[in-house]
Amino acid sequence: MEGLTIAEAAALIAVIAGFIAIINGFIQIQEHREKQREQKLAAAKTSTPAALAANASNTPLAPTDSEPNPSDRARDQDETKPDSGNLSLPTGTVTFLFTDIEGSTRLVEQLRDEYAALLDEERRILREALNAHHGFLVDKEGDAFFMAFPRALDAVATAVDAQRALAAHSWNEGVNVRVRMGLHTGEPQLATSGYVGLDVHRAARISAAGHGGQVLLSQVTHDLVAQELPDDVSLRDLGEHRLKDLQRPEHIFQLVA
Repeated sequence: MEGLTIAEAAALIAVIAGFIAIINGFIQIQEHREKQREQKLAAAKTSTPAALAANASNTPLAPTDSEPNPSDRARDQDETKPDSGNLSLPTGTVTFLFTDIEGSTRLVEQLRDEYAALLDEERRILREALNAHHGFLVDKEGDAFFMAFPRALDAVATAVDAQRALAAHSWNEGVNVRVRMGLHTGEPQLATSGYVGLDVHRAARISAAGHGGQVLLSQVTHDLVAQELPDDVSLRDLGEHRLKDLQRPEHIFQLVA
């Protein structure tokens, strides 16, 4: 500021300060807009009532599809919304059962308008097994079902009955409907929007790790039912596997019936 009078220097400093204030204000506006955008995205994600899951990673159990199942994407939520309120859903120790159809996108392409009838039949079979063993339908999205049970053995019985009925059913167009299922037992929180917590995610990841026709169990569920299974049902140890987004590996067992 050499050659400037004190008054001129003060004026120049004021101009610079004003310019800096304008820049800071612009930055704050942009940060506020970005925060609003992130909040809207988060709200859109958590508002979708869907069952949880995504394709498991680093495990030989999961089939590799060229296109992810839409129900898998929809299930990857932090919370689940009950099918009809949550006042009657079990609390405390709860066993979750997730199901979805393997290769559902291919079936849609193959059957076109006939796929809706197939989906109705699959849902009917699952509901009959669920109702026979005192289960609760928490949520459904596309071909995915999310169920809850106060007793782990009832969840296993539902999976066994459903898989047997699905295998015995005569499907139209000669298609083969293969449903993968996963069970895990925990103590989730029951919020107004449904079940919340890591146990929900773990159950969904276990289900997504399977092939169509498989029923997979976590270590916790295995320990609860292993000594009470009927003679025609057994468990096969598949070892530990890492599931997507979960830090702790899960010891997985396959139900054989």
